Amino acid sequence: MSRWVSTGVIAHLWQITPHRAAAWAESGLIRAHRTRGGHWRIDSQQEKPLSMTEVAAVCGVSRRTALRWAQQGKIPAVRNGNGTWHLLDGSALWSMMKCADD
Repeated sequence: MSRWVSTGVIAHLWQITPHRAAAWAESGLIRAHRTRGGHWRIDSQQEKPLSMTEVAAVCGVSRRTALRWAQQGKIPAVRNGNGTWHLLDGSALWSMMKCADD
């Protein structure tokens, strides 16, 4: 597979809609660029941004706690155009969980 893929391909890989993939590209939430024809090409080698609900499920905490972590800068998350937070770097989350287990 090519590194730079369409919104349809990334939507299938990440189990989101092509519209959401395009919105994330437009907001800068994910690495992407536009073709000369105006279509989005998204870097397929990046991780899918996780919602705070997904972060909470992985960490075994409430969504409110995950959101607080994002707001306090404890996890590398960004707020997109519609006000929702997404985790950009899953490796930081795994490191944080490992420290909590020690």
